[in-house]
Amino acid sequence: MYNILKTEVQCAYCKNFFEGNIQFKFGDTWLYEYSIGDAIKWGGLDVGSSSYDKVKVYGLLEEDKCLICGLEIEYEYDIIVEKNIIKCVIPISSMDEYNSTDGNYHVL
Repeated sequence: MYNILKTEVQCAYCKNFFEGNIQFKFGDTWLYEYSIGDAIKWGGLDVGSSSYDKVKVYGLLEEDKCLICGLEIEYEYDIIVEKNIIKCVIPISSMDEYNSTDGNYHVL
């Protein structure tokens, strides 16, 4: 199971924004839908720990093409979670840190 972050993503080509669904595995993974600023739920099919102060979570955009211009877009993202609050989402910088853990998150 996984959760979904509903957020605006920007196409690198046409520069337009559209609402995207980014799948991630952190917290109670039960197809919960989140937005930036929401608190992560815990107490079920937990991935990670609520005790982490700051975490980078691997996210995968459900779309691989811009909904406006149709060109392929960045589909891997870092979701930054601080004290269990989703703070922001940015295009992924590197997979290296995820490869050294279980692949779902990296404690910062």
